[in-house]
Amino acid sequence: MVVDIKPGTRQNRVNLRSKWLLPISIRGSQNYDVTEIDVSSLRLAGEVEPLQWRFKKRARGHTDLKLKFSSEEMCNALGNLEPGRTYEVWITGRFKNGTRIMGSDSFIAVGRPARKQASEIRRSSEGGEP
Repeated sequence: MVVDIKPGTRQNRVNLRSKWLLPISIRGSQNYDVTEIDVSSLRLAGEVEPLQWRFKKRARGHTDLKLKFSSEEMCNALGNLEPGRTYEVWITGRFKNGTRIMGSDSFIAVGRPARKQASEIRRSSEGGEP
């Protein structure tokens, strides 16, 4: 499965403080029909579900699956990310017939990680949910 983070850009930069939606494409081809993907099964970094999706036909007739994920949720799922480092992120899921699929792309982390609010730090240290 060919995955493309931020389609149309050469270097995939993800701002660690971003609250925006992160665009990701799964490329279709003559041998890979993305319309057969069970979109509800897709997970980014093992746990992040797509917030939006659509199919888009390309000029040569192939269809891509365009997805949007929460960049904040992705960064949280991946853990302690450091600015300037490159990270690989995986998308897993299934075709409608149950066949498992997976693919990855990499991105460069930029910016500083978001700070936790004082209330989140307190709850976290008390053993509660942040």
